[in-house]
Amino acid sequence: MTLKINRRDDAFAKLVAEAREAPGFSYAKSRSRDYKGFNDDFHAEKLLKDSDIQQAVSIYKKHIIASDIVGRQEALIDLSARFRAPDASDVMLQLMALEKMRLEPEVFQRKLTEIDTRAVKTIKKTKHGWQVEGLDKSNLAARILTLAGVDISKPITDEGKRIARETLTEIYQDIDDDSD
Repeated sequence: MTLKINRRDDAFAKLVAEAREAPGFSYAKSRSRDYKGFNDDFHAEKLLKDSDIQQAVSIYKKHIIASDIVGRQEALIDLSARFRAPDASDVMLQLMALEKMRLEPEVFQRKLTEIDTRAVKTIKKTKHGWQVEGLDKSNLAARILTLAGVDISKPITDEGKRIARETLTEIYQDIDDDSD
């Protein structure tokens, strides 16, 4: 089913769906001009009563929500991969083991790039050896729980634990299905 609205009304529907401004401002913006007050508010309200415009707004809202969900899932996947990656002490041990091997510079660089450093903030070579600073795992865990929909400002209830477990299970199930 295609909607029969003009280009300006379509732009208005997109702006209303984003909900960054009042409908009157969105109306003026879709008409490529400055906001003129009551007149723009009146026309915006009139347009919002049109069923085609209402349908376009709801379609654009669904697209925005879908992209937000995908963005959250990608962030959760990235953060949880960082959480599970080797921490600073493991990376430090791998670096020291690499140095003991006394490899050619090219081979050393290749092996160095193969080390998983997603959970490491900085790696520096100093005159006394390697200096490795890791990410704060507690902040990482808090961010993961927040994105999973758990309110971490209060003690986590059994319900919160269940929600987090279900969300993360669903995300990893999607990942496993995509990799097969």
